[in-house]
This record gives sequence, C-alpha cells and structure tokens, in this order.
Amino acid sequence: MSLSILAPVSGVVVGIAEVPDPVFSGRLLGPGLAIAPERAPGCSPALAPVGGTISSIHPHAFVITAPDGREILVHLGLETVGLKSLHFRPLALVGQGLDAAEPVISWSPAAVEAEGLNPIVPLVAMGGQERALRLPGPGTRVRAGQALLHWD
Repeated sequence: MSLSILAPVSGVVVGIAEVPDPVFSGRLLGPGLAIAPERAPGCSPALAPVGGTISSIHPHAFVITAPDGREILVHLGLETVGLKSLHFRPLALVGQGLDAAEPVISWSPAAVEAEGLNPIVPLVAMGGQERALRLPGPGTRVRAGQALLHWD
C-alpha cells in the first residue's frame, strides 16, 4: 500500500545526494529528499508528513511512525543539534498521535541560517528502499502540507 508523504515545510526540493552531510547524502538512515526551506521572518511550523505517532522528538528533528509501522525522519537543518532549543520549539510529545499536516516543531530557518548553519530539511524514509519511493524532481517548489512523495 502506498503511503502519501506531505511536505513538512515550504521550499524547493533538493536531491538527497546533494545534502552536504554524509549521513543523509549517503542514505545511511534510508532514502529520501530534502527541502531548501523558505526563509520567512519569524517562526513557522514543521508539519507532520503523515498521520501517525511521534516516536522520537528533539528540538531540531522528529520521527513519526505511520499506522503501518513505516517511519519518517524530518531533520530541521544540518548540525542544528548544538543549537538545542534556540530557534526551535517542539509542539508535540513522544507517543502523541497526530494527523498529517499538524504542526510538530516551530522553528526559524532564517535564524538557523543567521547562526551560520544550513537550514536544509532532509526527509528520510527510514529503512526504506530507494526503488519504493516516487520522488519529485530537484527544483520542484512545494508548500508545507502539499503531497510530496509516495512510498510504495
């Protein structure tokens, strides 16, 4: 059964191989893509890409488990773990059930970039197979909450 995955943030699609972090570009956690987020002033929410249960959450990242057990990682920026809660505010808790497109973390891509960090947002189909994903091409503009990819 195909799982429709929504864009957690608005921006432009970037191929996962182009993410300047070997954990993501090397697909060590699984295949996926990334989004170069819009840099609007202030904070904006990162949305749940699927309905499911939050299985892990940090100020800068979360994993949501779909009802069929598939897990999706959303990572807000690169090397952002060192910022701790600066520019990030979790809006959900581990074990919390969410509908697709519900806010999970409030954050500021512009503030992350002002800290000298890359605000790119990798989205990973954890443990998935590349051939099972139907991905949009790099350069595609997406809006938060819009259908982004399908995981067969």
